[in-house]
Amino acid sequence: MIKKKAKLLITLVLLLTLSLGMINTDIFADYQKFKIKDVEVTTSTDSISVTWGNLSDSYIITLDGQRYTKTNENSITINKLKPNHPYEVIVEAETKDQESILDKFVVQTLTTIKDSEEKQTEFDLENGQTTAIFSDTESKIIFENVPDDDLEYTVQRNNENIGKLNGKKNYIVERNLDSDTTYRYSVIGAVKLNKKEKEKAIKAIKQQKMNPSDFKLDEVEKEYELARTIKTLKSNQTNSAAAESWEDPSPGVEFIYTTFIPMGPFTFKPKGMESRTNYHTGLGDGRSFDPYVLSDDYRTRTRARVSFPPSGGSKVRFTKLAHRSIGLNKNTGKWEVSGPVDTSRIYLASKTEGSTMASFTLNHEAGSPFAKFQFGGKMWDGPEIDYRYRADVYKNGYFKVVGYHDRAPSHELSFTPIPGETHTVGQFYSTLQPLFQFGMGNNPNGLMNLVGPPLYPQKSISEQGYWK
Repeated sequence: MIKKKAKLLITLVLLLTLSLGMINTDIFADYQKFKIKDVEVTTSTDSISVTWGNLSDSYIITLDGQRYTKTNENSITINKLKPNHPYEVIVEAETKDQESILDKFVVQTLTTIKDSEEKQTEFDLENGQTTAIFSDTESKIIFENVPDDDLEYTVQRNNENIGKLNGKKNYIVERNLDSDTTYRYSVIGAVKLNKKEKEKAIKAIKQQKMNPSDFKLDEVEKEYELARTIKTLKSNQTNSAAAESWEDPSPGVEFIYTTFIPMGPFTFKPKGMESRTNYHTGLGDGRSFDPYVLSDDYRTRTRARVSFPPSGGSKVRFTKLAHRSIGLNKNTGKWEVSGPVDTSRIYLASKTEGSTMASFTLNHEAGSPFAKFQFGGKMWDGPEIDYRYRADVYKNGYFKVVGYHDRAPSHELSFTPIPGETHTVGQFYSTLQPLFQFGMGNNPNGLMNLVGPPLYPQKSISEQGYWK
């Protein structure tokens, strides 16, 4: 159960240590714009309250794309909302003649869950929550419920490290952002294996006739990454946000998950198994991250689309792709082609298609036909590429992805808003946005991470944002 109180302490200022210096988020010039650091948000099971600094004599309030009210106060409380539901609140400051807009900001948050309700617990970051507050040039992202042993988190912007965040300061503030631009912010926590997890790992290691002391289990950590994606407002937009409704007859979003081996030729020498496999060398995909999903070099790729037809309800569609494997047979010295990999265990484990929200769970277990080794007089399948995630997609534009993935090979998840049931290549690539990127690096021994838990715990992820 989440007890969510997102009220911010204005006196609390975040300092991020960067590789290029320091950003002091408490230094804000006097100018006629909202100061995002001064915006406070408080939520309950059925209400959202927002307060802001003085900028005008009148403010237009928009709730989920529909005009809600106009107020002369510097705060608004919206009642009679659904519990555990995403809402978007836009505050616009009017000029004195009330003919144009001085400035505006957006709040994207969730109401809290009822005491009597319980969330699903399949995924470790199920309770991770974010609140985003942003304008055309500034943002404040609030993170909650990310596990970490010492409450010191790595902070990333657009998948690049930008500093550290202490657990008592659970938000970051940035200014001087580019308008009409997508930014992904995330915090990464780490937790050491507990006693039961270590015992399970030791048992698995001994079953493979290996020495547990070679694996330094006291140093093994489980990682948790909670991320929020925003798109800053257009700086030259002065009309009311109430007119910015989605007009396409069948809007939706498509999630594209790609796994790939970054090396070209590589030597696979799993520890303790060097002499037990006929294929020490294989061909990878020879590529780096590709946020626009242009590359056709990959191990596997899944695409899951959610749309909301004008006739009502929602639809979930799913497709999967896999490439063949190529390995060098150590006995014959020849390259051999096999596959593609068995995709029977890549499937939608569940889906719901409601009128305002659709949800699906995607299960992925796929191994290379060449990744086999001999042990105990038998041939065993090699480790698989595993991931599993659930996506909740709302008609109002909010989405939440929560799941986990192996620490090898490289994983990448992107999404693109769909302006209809079909789209052209140009529309597809121009609107696609990258979410998380996990790279195994160029060390072929990193493929041993595919052994998965408990030796190399899978990484937990939660991605939140708006697809519209």
